[in-house]
Amino acid sequence: MQIDLGIDFETAEKEVAESRKPVAIGDYSIQVTDIKPGVGGESSKNPGRPLLNWELSIIGHPDYTGKKLFYNTSLPWADPSNGNRLLTSGLNFLTDLTKALGHPWAGRAIQTEQYIGLTCHVTVGHTINKKTGEPQAVVDKVYA
Repeated sequence: MQIDLGIDFETAEKEVAESRKPVAIGDYSIQVTDIKPGVGGESSKNPGRPLLNWELSIIGHPDYTGKKLFYNTSLPWADPSNGNRLLTSGLNFLTDLTKALGHPWAGRAIQTEQYIGLTCHVTVGHTINKKTGEPQAVVDKVYA
């Protein structure tokens, strides 16, 4: 079966390389576009720890509107390796982001759907991806 892709391989390869380039270091306005639950991987500081993976889209920028950034926030965790003691370190990422979005959670639960579409600002830096060795954008700070 032959499928017309509408693009040749070299052009596709160039477009993929361009899409993988990190956004420039700086400040951006973002909008929350998705939030997915996850767990820390085997190479993380706390493997198995629950987290939220936030998908943030840059808005209002002449070069980067629509470009995606990802931001993980740790959740409290009964650490089985430490007698199920409640681990709350790293919650500053969640509290800072929800406060910047203008919607700190109330009570003991968080409704992630309430954050979809909300906006705030981020400062983006660069780091080197340990798997690929390529530079990647990283959210260094969130603010209103």
